[in-house]
Amino acid sequence: MALEVSWNRAPGVLIATLKGRIDSANSMDCHKALTAGIGPDDHALVLNMAGVRFLSSAGLRVLLMLAKKFTGAGKAFAVCELTDNINEVMSVSGFAAIIQVRPSQHAAVAAVTGKEGSDADSAGETADPSPDSPDLRNPIDMNVVGENIVDVANFTIEKHEFVNGPLAGNVRSEAFKAISDLLWGEIKQALERRKRIRARMFQEAGATLQKVVAKHAG
Repeated sequence: MALEVSWNRAPGVLIATLKGRIDSANSMDCHKALTAGIGPDDHALVLNMAGVRFLSSAGLRVLLMLAKKFTGAGKAFAVCELTDNINEVMSVSGFAAIIQVRPSQHAAVAAVTGKEGSDADSAGETADPSPDSPDLRNPIDMNVVGENIVDVANFTIEKHEFVNGPLAGNVRSEAFKAISDLLWGEIKQALERRKRIRARMFQEAGATLQKVVAKHAG
């Protein structure tokens, strides 16, 4: 499903309501669709993400580019109404720590206009991240994994630059390689773990079958 964007305004705030998914396949189209609706006089942007069902690392980079556009004196940026899954992505990536995340559109508008006045307008709870094991129902597509690693590495570096300023070219290149190598190592470990889990499942299934057969033998 492609990303759908609808626009409306509150006083002094441009609001984009998103529906669909943002992934490696459509991230650049999503970025174009979002930036196309932003005018030169728009200084505050709220993204209502209630309708976003999937957000990849490439999608995080799209949001980061928008956040950069609305950083500086007299500018503001916030996201709101995240689903639990998107909330977790924002949290574990560290993105929620550097942008304004609010539970409702009303709270987000109040935040970017400086009218936020109660704890009720603060960010909602984020899900506690837990390590994900590979989905045994589906094979791991190494092409997709490779794209995700590139996106994660780029997002991580760009998030750092968003907060701390640009890195020197050689530092950026070294960081990208180090992150990519580390993540590929994680994937290899995950594949080995998946293989061991599947083998144990078959072993335990066979042992359980033997127990049932033995119980009814004779």
